[in-house]
Amino acid sequence: MSKNDCVKTDDLITMDEDELRRRVRNVKRDIRRCRDYRSRSWLEVECCYIQREIEVRERRRAAHAKWLSINRPYRRKAVTA
Repeated sequence: MSKNDCVKTDDLITMDEDELRRRVRNVKRDIRRCRDYRSRSWLEVECCYIQREIEVRERRRAAHAKWLSINRPYRRKAVTA
């Protein structure tokens, strides 16, 4: 992964979760292989942005599930006449 592969935060928002997880794995692999300090620090920042987006989605999903459990404890069945 090179600096040209840098993902903008706006693009992270629109990526699906599989792509985010694939990117974070690739960046972590590149961090382990990288020997240049500057490139390594850039990769670490990139990894942080991607991990933050994953965490935001997980928290949003958990909050939504909690909201649904409080506000919709059961589904109302259609009344048949």
